[in-house]
Amino acid sequence: MQPTSSIVNITPGLAEEMLKCNNSNFRPLDQSRVLRYAKEMERGNWVMNGQGIVFDATGELVDGQTRLAAIVKSGMTIQMLVVRGVGDVSMTVDRGKPRQLSQWLRHKGMKNATSMAAVSRLVLSHDRGLWRNKSFKSYDIVDSEIISFCEANEDELYSAIRLGARSQGLMVGSIAAAIYFIGSGGSPSASETAEWFSDKLQTGKGLVEEEPVYHFREWLISFNKDIRPSANAIRWTMTNAWNMTILGKTSTTKRAIVLALSGPRAQTPPNQVLVEGQI
Repeated sequence: MQPTSSIVNITPGLAEEMLKCNNSNFRPLDQSRVLRYAKEMERGNWVMNGQGIVFDATGELVDGQTRLAAIVKSGMTIQMLVVRGVGDVSMTVDRGKPRQLSQWLRHKGMKNATSMAAVSRLVLSHDRGLWRNKSFKSYDIVDSEIISFCEANEDELYSAIRLGARSQGLMVGSIAAAIYFIGSGGSPSASETAEWFSDKLQTGKGLVEEEPVYHFREWLISFNKDIRPSANAIRWTMTNAWNMTILGKTSTTKRAIVLALSGPRAQTPPNQVLVEGQI
């Protein structure tokens, strides 16, 4: 029996019927990937790329369970290639190395692609109201959103990454870069506050103890190489230090920066943006 192929408009109902043939698949369904695919489908970003829904000669589904489950989840009808009648291919399917988002950005001609992807994901998560979450799920921000955001904000993301890189050795540069981008309203290259904050965080020169960035810097330095604060703690603590800085707030102790339970409520100064979600 020779395999046959056809282009099929797969409705949620047809996807459910196809999934009934998924009896010999030994891989558990990755629900986070299902949700990510479903979001891409709902946004109209899913395209037919030649990768097929594959059934073997006995009618068993051997490739495509995640995509079919995403169709059911999204409620969308998606056009896909369907291949039927292949031999035993269970040990040859999904054995390749997946393409990374950073590789795609690099292919689009972007420098610092890994940092671009990381900073964009953080900024989009903030804009989505997820800044206070302890973790961002892979399906919260999908790849197509990150690519579009990078393309629309390439130069300013580079500026934010440059500022964030100054804090390497103290903290993850992408977190700092995201806060500089958000806090400057998307224009870190024109933000004197972002330039000043990043310089003082790097060098500590000229800082006095009343300045929030002083206490944030001292807090970071207080950890040794074996005990480091979590990325969430760093993100929230820098958020406090940034917001207090742009509002002209002072602090006499590190505790006010690290353990602040609510953010400033004063009017945001012109051209500066309060970063959402203080601890």
